[in-house]
Amino acid sequence: MLTPFVVSVVIILMVSQGFFGKLPTFDELENPKTNLATQLISSDGNNLGAYFYENRSNVSYKELPNDLIDALIATEDIRFRNHSGIDIRSLLRAVYGQIIGNKSSGGG
Repeated sequence: MLTPFVVSVVIILMVSQGFFGKLPTFDELENPKTNLATQLISSDGNNLGAYFYENRSNVSYKELPNDLIDALIATEDIRFRNHSGIDIRSLLRAVYGQIIGNKSSGGG
């Protein structure tokens, strides 16, 4: 009965200790560097070049083209506008599907 709790605590401790990789700081999350150029790196780790000096720029929601917004919404589920990003109904369906072994039960 305690197994899910113990597993959750172990995973949280592993993440906090950087076992899965370095976590960004709050400053890095709040102030991301937007002037990073896209780099082309070879299989042996050499930097072959970069595209653009600055390939990212901040835009407001109103500046986004309607076609882009429609394309992003088209990739979402049918109840996208009715939940905050986590669809409880789909999440329960996915959990139930995992319990009974149905690998194609979707996500939540």
